[in-house]
Amino acid sequence: MGAKIEQLSMRRDWMDKTFDQHAYRCFPLSLTNQMGWGFSFPEDISVVWDGNDSSEGHHIKVLSGQKYVDVGRGTATLIFNIGWFFKTNEKTSLLFYGPPNLDLDGAVPLTNIISTSFWDKPIPVSWKITRPNKLITFKANSPVIAVMPISLTELNGSEIKLNHNPYNVNDYHKSLTDYGNTILENNKIPKWSDFYRSATDQFDNKIGSHEVKKIKLITNDLRK
Repeated sequence: MGAKIEQLSMRRDWMDKTFDQHAYRCFPLSLTNQMGWGFSFPEDISVVWDGNDSSEGHHIKVLSGQKYVDVGRGTATLIFNIGWFFKTNEKTSLLFYGPPNLDLDGAVPLTNIISTSFWDKPIPVSWKITRPNKLITFKANSPVIAVMPISLTELNGSEIKLNHNPYNVNDYHKSLTDYGNTILENNKIPKWSDFYRSATDQFDNKIGSHEVKKIKLITNDLRK
């Protein structure tokens, strides 16, 4: 049985544990959490690395979930066998990356881009173990890697233009001070300061709009 694939959830364990789940009031965080489809497994995957990061492999000991991972590549790298193959057009590649804002002490996800218009082999999604002799557990039904289509054709040649600050320095600093003071006053009430989420300034004047305020991705299972 391969990995389950579904849109990433907004929820994160560490955000649940913040006071009054305050982290979810951060709109940029909550929106980003939903960016992509995530792969998860039905069982815990627990490993321990002995500290040897040579290329000979098998220095990661798998304590549970052995059928879902490969430790033969070496360099303290844990490969996940997600069991899925992908096909895109020539101007679309797939970006594989760690689920946004998901932390795991002792390991980091590796990010890669695959040209899935022609690649028909297993996708090498992986994490690098960074702390030796520590039990690392990837929890059941929690995403271990995410995927998102990306057009390198459209991205290639993109330009960032650097220019002078268009704002009057004094007016800008005053605006920042007013903004910060308003948030401090709201905190005393207490009241949420959802200026960015609402696309308003500290005086509730509309200053723009978001592209979207909730991301919806579709999983269409053609096997049914």
